[in-house]
Amino acid sequence: MDPTACARRFLSAIDDGETEEARDAATDLDLWLASGGFAPELTPDELRQLWHAVSELAHKALAWERAEL
Repeated sequence: MDPTACARRFLSAIDDGETEEARDAATDLDLWLASGGFAPELTPDELRQLWHAVSELAHKALAWERAEL
């Protein structure tokens, strides 16, 4: 697997609003890293995009969880 291509696939899916594809890419990358695979090689801009996307998703998940309480 190419983790860099996978991370870029995730970013592209997020940008395009394709949540299922983003989830699949994130799962693929997570499994790859958990099995000892090497990390993606991203540009500083891509790393910022990835951090922003993951942070935004975490905030949404937390808000959803609080709304259910």
